[in-house]
Amino acid sequence: MLLSSGVGCLLLLGGVVGYRYFFTNGLEKLPNKLCSGAVDREIAIRALPPSRHAEEGDEASSPGQNFFFSCYVYAGDESTLSGEAQAADSSISTWINYYRGKREGEMVRVAKGPVQALSLPDGLVSVYVPCTPPRTAPDEAVQSYALVTEARTIGETQAKGDDLRQAVTDFAYAITKRAYQVGECQERTSFPANLSTENTERGNE
Repeated sequence: MLLSSGVGCLLLLGGVVGYRYFFTNGLEKLPNKLCSGAVDREIAIRALPPSRHAEEGDEASSPGQNFFFSCYVYAGDESTLSGEAQAADSSISTWINYYRGKREGEMVRVAKGPVQALSLPDGLVSVYVPCTPPRTAPDEAVQSYALVTEARTIGETQAKGDDLRQAVTDFAYAITKRAYQVGECQERTSFPANLSTENTERGNE
């Protein structure tokens, strides 16, 4: 009787594990590199909740002053991690002022050389890097030519608080680096290994 009970428990446990794997491993089934190699799958797994179904994709335009690169990851029907990098004519101060006050709460600013990021509450991040489009003179800009990325989460998330900030920052940064190559920026920026949101400038904007 005890043996039968033990076997039954093992079968039940196996069924639960199998159920969880079958119905929640959608993100794990995606390629290791998402959005044409731009983003590590682990970033999406950190940010989004487990789901039975997951989907990813990207789109890019031709290099130039209207260039854009977009990437999305869907987990289920209600959770999304997405972002777009776009060519822009904007100074750093204009960029910061645009996001200042866009959401209530603490804004975290990361600056590593020419690469900067702003992280706002509830999974909204923007990255700024100088980028002069091909066949364009830098002095033609009204302010400064740049590549500006905005990324966000929609719906339920796996990460919370500072962990969510970092996951979305990593996602936005990955998109930015890919877009910098595809968009044929004239500058030769040396990108840092990461944009950590720890020990950075914080404030309620």
